[in-house]
Amino acid sequence: MKTDEKDKSNKTNDQQNQEDQKEKDFWQEAKENVTEGARAVGETVGDYAETIKEKAGEAFKLSSAFTMDMVHKAQDIIDEFREKQEIKHLSDARDEFMAQAGMALYRAVKENDHKLPDGFIDEKSVAAMLKEIETIDAKIIEIEKHLDKS
Repeated sequence: MKTDEKDKSNKTNDQQNQEDQKEKDFWQEAKENVTEGARAVGETVGDYAETIKEKAGEAFKLSSAFTMDMVHKAQDIIDEFREKQEIKHLSDARDEFMAQAGMALYRAVKENDHKLPDGFIDEKSVAAMLKEIETIDAKIIEIEKHLDKS
């Protein structure tokens, strides 16, 4: 009986060893599968991270260019507005000089029996007003030329 028990014991030990080996093989294969899966996930995540990095860089460049374009356009609009305001200011000043010249002409004609007095335009104050009107007109024309180019 001892031999039978020994054979049984050997078979049981062999079965146990086989089961132990199967379990070790299972865990070794699982470890390899997990390692391979982690490596594949890591590569995929790395690829995505690189793509995201590239796309983020491109987006930054595009947004920077867009922002600079908008800043330049805003500056152009501000400059145009300032030039138009300057034209308005100059026109108002010109109108004031023209009103003064008109008043001087009216007084001179009224005082000279409704006739333009000789040398009226050569009078210092009238000549100064006319010169100022011409200067203002020249400035307005220059600003308008610049606006037309813009």
